[in-house]
Amino acid sequence: MFRTILICMILTMTAGTTQAANANRGHLPQAAASAAKAAIEACGYRNVRNLTRDPVGNWSAEAERGGVEIAVVCSASGPVLRI
Repeated sequence: MFRTILICMILTMTAGTTQAANANRGHLPQAAASAAKAAIEACGYRNVRNLTRDPVGNWSAEAERGGVEIAVVCSASGPVLRI
């Protein structure tokens, strides 16, 4: 009896954790993209567009600085690099 109750408790806790993880998953990429765009803009770039993320976590985008279109990368560790 105790074993059955214990198994039910574990399954209930696991199901709740999975639902919470799935609910938050949709908001995380948007928040990360907004943070990457803000980091690029903080370095003086404007009109940031075509923001994409590679499998390693680096963000690349096209942006403008001084009226010139430039390709930039915001690395996973934070610095914005001009390519």
